[in-house]
Amino acid sequence: MAFRADEAEVEGRDHAITKLISKLPPEKRRECLEKLDDVIERYGPVVDGYPTWHPFVWGVKNPLQRPDAEHGYEDLDHVVHLKDAFISCPYSDGTKLVRAINKMDPGPSATLEAETLDFALYNESVTPVLVTCKWSEAYRLGDRTTPQRIAIGRMLESELKFWQRAEVAETWETMRPYFLGTPHGSRSSLFVSETTGSAMKRVWQAIIGAGVYGPIMVVR
Repeated sequence: MAFRADEAEVEGRDHAITKLISKLPPEKRRECLEKLDDVIERYGPVVDGYPTWHPFVWGVKNPLQRPDAEHGYEDLDHVVHLKDAFISCPYSDGTKLVRAINKMDPGPSATLEAETLDFALYNESVTPVLVTCKWSEAYRLGDRTTPQRIAIGRMLESELKFWQRAEVAETWETMRPYFLGTPHGSRSSLFVSETTGSAMKRVWQAIIGAGVYGPIMVVR
């Protein structure tokens, strides 16, 4: 089935509403939904997983598509992921997650920030925390997709450090979820346009074709 960004965005928002709004008291749902929609409008859309070059999963040794406790993110609970943010709803005051974010290395052209939200999400016993990715001036917040220069530059900086210990090269078909994020199509996603995704594919094929990672792995 072809990838349709608009349909993926609608499905993602529906998922966020079901997870974060449906368990709230009925009298609070409308107000909290409006505020959640403001967050999605500013930092979204809702996504399933990040590309490995994204600041939220930057610098880990193995491919990672979501923040997790093993890589320093404390107090992750009832999480919804957005293109340039994520919301966690821990049963605490949220300070552990805020402190963890202050220690993170997001890589070039980005910084991370965290704040507790002043409205209820998931249920009234949790403290919603919004973690945001602040990009450099080259990437304006609200840009629908990541600029090609930043996406490919970060992809290269993230991946080339593994060349010395690689034994085989993974093909584009294997690597595209990690480069495009999820959901995705053959060369585009909610993170990158088809133009950028096509350029990523050409760059990756040139790298593995040059033998940088060793022989190309063939899946039979």
